[in-house]
Amino acid sequence: MRRLVLLAVFSALVGVLMFFAGRLGGLRAQQGTRKAFTAILIRSVYTPDWQLVRSQYRIYAVRKDGSRVDAAMVELPDHQWVMDRSVIDLVARTRTAIMPESESISTYSLSDGTVEHYRSYSTQCSADPNAQHASILGYDTVRVQSDITFVPGHITHTEEWVAPALDCFPLRMRSLFGETGKPLTPNTSDVQLVIEGDPAPSLFAVPTSYVERSPSEEQAEYMRRFPGHSKFSDATARQFDEIYHSEHLDH
Repeated sequence: MRRLVLLAVFSALVGVLMFFAGRLGGLRAQQGTRKAFTAILIRSVYTPDWQLVRSQYRIYAVRKDGSRVDAAMVELPDHQWVMDRSVIDLVARTRTAIMPESESISTYSLSDGTVEHYRSYSTQCSADPNAQHASILGYDTVRVQSDITFVPGHITHTEEWVAPALDCFPLRMRSLFGETGKPLTPNTSDVQLVIEGDPAPSLFAVPTSYVERSPSEEQAEYMRRFPGHSKFSDATARQFDEIYHSEHLDH
């Protein structure tokens, strides 16, 4: 039943995005410039022996100026589905987290360096001239691997197949993370569909009726609406609050 619901949500998303793509006439960027596009992907988490824990449909959309949206379908405790979004607006120089489950937004300012990072564009995805290539969804992709140690004793190994034509966006990703010497936890990400052209404006729209809240305030509102449920621990909320208060627009 859960899979059928996810497939229904996915079908609806495809329908909406294809409608906008058709209205916009399938615009394509010129050679050497950033292509605006919308990608629908499935991100999955597994146990160390590759038993599926959960899958999540996500939308990633980029405008020609580098502004972008990362959206995720989230199931609420009452089994309703909403789309959480993180909107990076390079014109406004803001990142806005939009959370329908609590009708909240959290707004952060972007530094000059961050704005430049998102505005930059590259088709050089790998420093290895002998990197493997593969065709995925009709796009040439390059294999890129990395090993990162975030904290002592823990490692993340990632293999991505990135598309030079899409600013090195990964169309396929496999990662293993966990404590060194122990079974590692796999994560995967697979793009199902890419629509070239300006993304749907609704993906970037910030609801004017939503309330600006810090992460801990948003958590409190969520718990008020869904008693007995929380999104993260109090310690995590405090860490998120520190980031929020250091990067909030009014800071």
